[in-house]
Amino acid sequence: MAQAFQRIYTRLEGITKATVVLNAQRVTNDELATVDGRLAQVVKINGDRVTLQIFGGTEGIATNSEVVFWGEAPSLNVSDNLAGRFFNAYGNPIDGGPQVEGEHREIGGPSVNPFKRKHYSNLGNYSLESFETRSIHKMKFTNRIVSIFILMLLVVLQVSSVSANTLIDPPPTINEDRVVLGQSFTLKEDQTLNGNLAIIGGTAKLKSNSRVNGDIAIIGGILEIDGRVTGDIQAIGGTVTLNQDAVIEGSFYNFGSNLQQMDGARIEGTQISNLPFNFKLEKIDIPRATQIPLEAARNTTNLITKFLWSILQIIAMGGLAMLVLLITPKSTERISTAIGKQPFTHWGIGLLTAFAFPAVILVCIVTIIFIPLGLIGIMALTVAVTYGWIALGYEIGKRLFGPTSNLSPALIAGFGTILLSVVGRVLGAIPCIGWLLVSTLSLLGLGAIVLTRVGTRDYPEINHMDNKNATNQSNNIAGLPSTTAPNLDREDYIENEEK
Repeated sequence: MAQAFQRIYTRLEGITKATVVLNAQRVTNDELATVDGRLAQVVKINGDRVTLQIFGGTEGIATNSEVVFWGEAPSLNVSDNLAGRFFNAYGNPIDGGPQVEGEHREIGGPSVNPFKRKHYSNLGNYSLESFETRSIHKMKFTNRIVSIFILMLLVVLQVSSVSANTLIDPPPTINEDRVVLGQSFTLKEDQTLNGNLAIIGGTAKLKSNSRVNGDIAIIGGILEIDGRVTGDIQAIGGTVTLNQDAVIEGSFYNFGSNLQQMDGARIEGTQISNLPFNFKLEKIDIPRATQIPLEAARNTTNLITKFLWSILQIIAMGGLAMLVLLITPKSTERISTAIGKQPFTHWGIGLLTAFAFPAVILVCIVTIIFIPLGLIGIMALTVAVTYGWIALGYEIGKRLFGPTSNLSPALIAGFGTILLSVVGRVLGAIPCIGWLLVSTLSLLGLGAIVLTRVGTRDYPEINHMDNKNATNQSNNIAGLPSTTAPNLDREDYIENEEK
């Protein structure tokens, strides 16, 4: 495009995303210009205020940018040489060919009045299609084929990568106990769980070639096994499905659960479907009465309801004891052992705690500002008494079944707690002093909770270094070589002994 004469300005009054505004004179509509080297066109004139549209956008243009007006509207050389050529929006060739020589004409101009156009009565079907149009259609078809091929190749590579990762990277081993509370748990193929598994109202699935190195307890849930379990399975309610590849190396204790054992599934231990002890109830002869008064019938109904509710509470306490032992086996073992070693000491500490702790809670509630601490203290005391009761029941269960019992610790704790709860119910029914006897039993567990620091420490603490020194002195007197223990801290020594 020829530039007839140029007018240059260096001050912009306003800048938007696509336009700039400046004051200029002798400017016409549609006139071309350059703003900071970018092509622009006049789109609005209001007196001396001119608005230019920047074709490349206004990003980076400053208010002191140079504006050069060309003095002419967009134009183009027109001739027969335009056929088959490609141009950009500015009329410049983009096909690598030379500039077109011909008649210089402006692009645009006034629109044609549609009422003055000539109407054609006979329309010809010329069916013209240029070579460039056919090439474009062919290029689009080729691009579609290439895109589909690349997409299929990416999908195949992704599937191969996932398969390779599945074959190379085995699922990680779980080295802890797992408790499923109303949720779903899946032990994948070739995956191992080194610990116990407890399912309470949830769903657990053991895939093929999976392994559980521990016991499984299920209460009202769903368990499906395709792998191997090295320990025992205790099921109270719920559904247990043993598929054809399932192997149970231990025993299966079934207390009211639905067991579905497929062909090929093996239980190498024993199957127990009832409690390890029997209740022998003698026959009670009830005299036949001609008419039962309404008040007597109501009292009988209340008595039966209270009896059934007591049985339900006792069974629930036994189930809670099994769950607690599965979750915190070491702490419960320490507390129960401490009760068995020094019961009177723990009873005295429990009595002291029973007097001191409520007084502290009462002070917190009276001060009003510490009411939240008082409520937390009440909950903590309730949990401590319940935990101590379960530990006492576990100690009773160990003494009842003996060290040679084949029952799991969870079942021992459950049976012991049930027996202790039955005794507590019987003692509580004694008038006047019943509550005092039950409180006396509770103080044993409460004191053990305090002295063992909730099962985190042994009580009484065992001084292994003193025992070792005494052994060395005895050996020296007898002329035997000394067996001095390494200089370890007491905590490290206890940790090594536990390992």
